[in-house]
Amino acid sequence: MRPLLTILISFNVLFFSACKKTKVDFDNYSPVVKTTSVELLEDGSVKVTGEVISDGVDDLVMVGFCMDTIPDPHLLSNQKSTDTLMGNKFSCIYPALDDKHTYYFKAWAANMQVYATGEVLRLDSVFAKVVEAPCTPPLDSIIATNSQRTKKEYFFDISELEENFDNWKLTAQPYTSSSELEISFLKPPVNGVYETVKNLTSNKPSVVVKYDGWTVDEGAKLYVKKLGAKEIEISVCSAYVYNGFVKDNIIFRIKTTIQQ
Repeated sequence: MRPLLTILISFNVLFFSACKKTKVDFDNYSPVVKTTSVELLEDGSVKVTGEVISDGVDDLVMVGFCMDTIPDPHLLSNQKSTDTLMGNKFSCIYPALDDKHTYYFKAWAANMQVYATGEVLRLDSVFAKVVEAPCTPPLDSIIATNSQRTKKEYFFDISELEENFDNWKLTAQPYTSSSELEISFLKPPVNGVYETVKNLTSNKPSVVVKYDGWTVDEGAKLYVKKLGAKEIEISVCSAYVYNGFVKDNIIFRIKTTIQQ
């Protein structure tokens, strides 16, 4: 692990300053960086890797990536940065992206004098690999179990997954009781594995699940499988939720459509 020089200065300011200093005659001042690979992970997120070939005239300050749906991403577009190298290599993860676009990625590196960028790498498809859930409860059902009781409820009314202000949400209402299941994503999900959280985050594929109005504990896995352009299947094999009195372990599998 190689820590880079840390400076108390806005990186944006460094860029603007660097732009003023850069001249064709001063190519030897620039770091040399390469965008080495773009890898689609199983959960639909993308791992981008870069390599520093040369620091240039000064020690490196920071390295990172930019990304866009246009062929030459602007340096500040969806920018990710790091101040640490693993040897001469560095990488970052872009969480699950919209599967309707082609994406372009570019590595960059900056020293105290100037910054430089690597070549652009393109990813035509971000369809995540289909990951099968390790359980198969009856479709459109939920099973909630604790030390006192076991209950099985078949959902009779499942809403579409639809945009709801700043997230995408669906609800499922069983005909046998007033219990309700609520599932929220930041954006329409793709094939892959999501992790339950208390509050949605863009740092990883995440989901908020509520049962009877209580939020499921963090760290459970939720599996999404796309069955068509609009239809998805959602499964949870084990997730705990505390209702103020007892803790239930819930298992469910439901099928719904994404509103478009």
